Amino acid sequence: VERTLIDVTVLDYDGSLRSKFKLPTGGNLRMALLFNGLRNFEIYDDQTMRFDAIANSGSNCGGEGTCGTCLVNIQEGFELLVPPARLESAALAKQQRPKRWRWSCRCNVGRDNDGGELVVQLSPQLNYEEERYK
Repeated sequence: VERTLIDVTVLDYDGSLRSKFKLPTGGNLRMALLFNGLRNFEIYDDQTMRFDAIANSGSNCGGEGTCGTCLVNIQEGFELLVPPARLESAALAKQQRPKRWRWSCRCNVGRDNDGGELVVQLSPQLNYEEERYK
């Protein structure tokens, strides 16, 4: 199946432009961020508490989809994402995260092979002191 390309714009937590690239539908957002030049420490927040280990910060799960420290805010194109699975959905709800926040490692883009534009803000929790240690 030929994959449609999605235009991805990546913003830093402060709203400044970080990167732009195209991602084929079916692709994983975390992997695309790494492939397009971002490093682990730019994707994961070492101060955000891990979902899988109470009182543990400063580490990440390496894309296994269990720690919850690779938060992104989907500013545009939310409808292009595959809906969150049960683990991610439950963890984000328990932490009372906004609906448009997702774990980048669990974000697969291009629902139904539809194209469009996706605008992603990295580490949105850095803008809110009360969000950092949830």
